[in-house]
Amino acid sequence: MNKFLRLASVTAVLAYGMVLGTGCECYQSTDAEGNPETVCESLVRFEGATQSAQLAYNQGDEIVVKGINGNIDVHRGGAADQVTVTFQPFSMRGHSFEDDAVKDMDEDLVLQTDDQGRILIQVSRAGDSSNGLGADMDITLPDGYTGGVNIDVGNGFLTADLSGGTPAFTTVHNDGAGDLDITGAAGKLDILGDFDVSVGVAAWSDQAGQIRSNGNLGDLTVSVPAGANGSIQATCQDGEVTGPSSMPSDWTENEAAPNSKTYTFGVEAGGNVVVDAAKSVAIHAG
Repeated sequence: MNKFLRLASVTAVLAYGMVLGTGCECYQSTDAEGNPETVCESLVRFEGATQSAQLAYNQGDEIVVKGINGNIDVHRGGAADQVTVTFQPFSMRGHSFEDDAVKDMDEDLVLQTDDQGRILIQVSRAGDSSNGLGADMDITLPDGYTGGVNIDVGNGFLTADLSGGTPAFTTVHNDGAGDLDITGAAGKLDILGDFDVSVGVAAWSDQAGQIRSNGNLGDLTVSVPAGANGSIQATCQDGEVTGPSSMPSDWTENEAAPNSKTYTFGVEAGGNVVVDAAKSVAIHAG
């Protein structure tokens, strides 16, 4: 699915009020004769001032990120003892509702960070707030980190380059609209999305795991590192499962059906990862 179409789908999901899912905000008014009418306005993204925080990182700390609305970009290259985050607040409202959007961000958006025992970065909303309220997050991890990574996107696109360290585990969930694009995953894998899911694994675990795209719009891609020991049990509903175009000598493929295949790789036993998607599944060898 074209990314611009996906972005349109995200906008629809962020729509507000009675017409949630249509990409507009509606309100009751009266026409020139005094008759009641419903007026709908297309959504505009109003942005607030960015906010940044620096968190003290101790080797082995778990990194927990919780979003609600907005895209998340995680990348490496920070100081060895520090995680940094920049929040970009926004509210999606009808074009004449700028004052309400500012009020949304000032009164109902909650940005939280904490570095006591683990790194916590969280965006949440007050209970009765606009569905279009949220914040993008840009997060920089230190090179060489070893803590587990636990990200709950909420609703939005995730790009995560985790290759600067070796995560003890990689947990990423997104039950809203938006692709997951992850590189450098390691440890036990628990990755769930509703749109496209792409996972590049840096170190294959000896633990069982899962990578799934549960929605009807998603293709799924998994890249296995060279020299890995383990297996993938892959299925899809509407398409086919495809393996490496050139099968490595230490790989075997067992096909139950075009949409159900098991790949075993390496010379020793390793973790089995269950992989499934609504559309297609592609397995690559590093």
